[in-house]
Amino acid sequence: MGLMISVFGVLSIINYLYNDYWDSLSTLQMLEWLVDGELSLGFQQGDGEQGEEPNYGNAVYAVTLDSKNTILNIYSVTGKTEESIPESVIKNICDNDPEEWSWFSYIYVFRETQDGHRILFVTDSAYQSKGGIKIILQLLLILGAVLLLFAVSYFLSRFVTRPAEAALQREKQFVSDASHELKTPVGAISINAQALKGEIGDNKHLMHILSETKRMDQMIHRLLTLSYLEEGEVQLKKMRFSLSDCVEEMALTYDSVAFEKNISFVYEIEEGVFYEGNDEEIRQLTAILLDNAIKHTPRSGQLALALRLRNGRPEISVYNTGAGISQEDIPYIFDRFYSTEESRTSDAGSFGLGLAIAKSITERHGGTISVDSEFGRNACFIVKL
Repeated sequence: MGLMISVFGVLSIINYLYNDYWDSLSTLQMLEWLVDGELSLGFQQGDGEQGEEPNYGNAVYAVTLDSKNTILNIYSVTGKTEESIPESVIKNICDNDPEEWSWFSYIYVFRETQDGHRILFVTDSAYQSKGGIKIILQLLLILGAVLLLFAVSYFLSRFVTRPAEAALQREKQFVSDASHELKTPVGAISINAQALKGEIGDNKHLMHILSETKRMDQMIHRLLTLSYLEEGEVQLKKMRFSLSDCVEEMALTYDSVAFEKNISFVYEIEEGVFYEGNDEEIRQLTAILLDNAIKHTPRSGQLALALRLRNGRPEISVYNTGAGISQEDIPYIFDRFYSTEESRTSDAGSFGLGLAIAKSITERHGGTISVDSEFGRNACFIVKL
């Protein structure tokens, strides 16, 4: 909005200067018409006797000068004699460039007389234009219009987005309620399946039930975690801890997982990096990024984890080779339930919740998370705390 006001202000000044120039030129033409008309012949005689006064807005003065620019006489051409023109103005006009026809707001013309004298006809255009007041009024009008436009736009945007915000809030509430309601029956199914396994032994149908209940339990846990983080129901408990040890711990945990997929896993962790935050959430954040990277790294691929200080701020990066992320998917990759085409067609088993949780944890700690990817080659997630 400030930029708009500045632009309108500059345009108003340009418009004022343009109009002021043409107003001055118009005043000069009127002055020349007045001087060269019938009235000017009588003024040159210096008798001061006027006929019908012209309908001219400003006082016009005729100043008789000798050859040395000494003032011999000053009288009003239009009969408006409330104020006389200052002699200092006359002197400055006489000293001005002969090619000029204005000095500040004064417009003037010279005429020679037969007796060797000169008559200076001069008027003050400032009384007519009132340019300063005009430009202030224009700026105030523009400012008022911009403020009104801003207020209307803000009101309409709130009116338009309110249904969407309400729908999103209902969706979040539904997810939270459903997660709580599903937790108990899924737990009961898992317990009974475990008991049945103890009685009848291994059974492929029973193993499938246990596998799916475990997957459902993981999804419910992540839904509840995301709900708590987004609603701020869990207060962030900060403490100073070794971020280097925290990240290294998660690297060692996922080292064996990467080994099973024949993934080359290297990590570079700067020593002595401390951070004030919630160490459990930072572990969860690191685990989500590593788990996501391993899921999308093909066998014999490469995975890299790094922790370093940049400009005094900790930065965690997780890099992996693989399909990468398309530019169309990057703006939505941190949205809940969003999965790329590669994730939907693979058996990665993604719920589309992990990266949304990672973003919430990062933002709770006042940081940022981003992704850089070469589609079809690699992806790198970067967390700046």
